[in-house]
Amino acid sequence: YKKWQKYTESHPYASIFIVTIVASLIGMTAEYLLNNAFVIGGFWTTLILVIGQLLIIKKRNKKNKISFCNLILFHILLEVFNNE
Repeated sequence: YKKWQKYTESHPYASIFIVTIVASLIGMTAEYLLNNAFVIGGFWTTLILVIGQLLIIKKRNKKNKISFCNLILFHILLEVFNNE
């Protein structure tokens, strides 16, 4: 579990696609075994959910970059004022 957690932190986009593929394969297999058919409507639901997750990750990464830049700026200013 810890390895997966580290992987999702370092590769958030890839982890979404891995989870989507595995979950889709499980769902399609179950649907085929139970009803001997595939439901195409599930594709649209999956697509909407994946797009939503990608937007959340994009927003989170953008927020983290801003806070990281602010942290670097804070350290630079701290060093400048401590040296004076």
